Amino acid sequence: MASFKNVTIGRKLTIALGFVMLAFIVVCGYMLLNLRTIKKHIDEIYKVNLLSIDFLIEADRDAYQSNLSLAQYLHDDIYSNPEKADASIKSVWENYDQIALRYGNFEKSFKMAEKPEYSAKNEEFHKFRQALKSETETVLNFLASGKRKEAEASYYSSYSSTFESMRVIMNEFTEMGLANAEKYYNESISISSKIFIISIAITVLSIILLAIAFTLLG
Repeated sequence: MASFKNVTIGRKLTIALGFVMLAFIVVCGYMLLNLRTIKKHIDEIYKVNLLSIDFLIEADRDAYQSNLSLAQYLHDDIYSNPEKADASIKSVWENYDQIALRYGNFEKSFKMAEKPEYSAKNEEFHKFRQALKSETETVLNFLASGKRKEAEASYYSSYSSTFESMRVIMNEFTEMGLANAEKYYNESISISSKIFIISIAITVLSIILLAIAFTLLG
């Protein structure tokens, strides 16, 4: 202890501050590592999940608009009016084509190619989308041939069934996106809480180490 007592005050302060700096470096390292994790979670929440959900909503809206235009074509006031009928047909196909565009944006945002666990469900969506095109053509062909009852029967049976099956998959992907966003949000909150607690703990430890250093070197 005598040797400690002979240490100069400047040396004592240097040693004491060394303990504090070491603790500070540990805290900074821990915070940087976890902040990178939080940033990754934020990217997952917005760029991957919420943004992809937005594209799904747009695809669903286009599908609904195509469906609605086809349903309107079955009504007397449009079916009997060639100009309105042509406008309905145009709307049916314009909105149908938009489904592929919107859903393609969803696939890119969701990074579907990197998630083989969703490939089966994704392929199922495309199968129903292609089937919907055939069902749409069937209804329109019946209407063009003057077979309105057959068109209505096809619309309310096979067309509607295929349409709903396609939308179910989009809804499932939407629910997955929301669940993933919530998971990453909760993990980010948990990491933030740990950073706060550990920062407080290291601060208290630094004060204790500083006090001990001065006591031992006093």
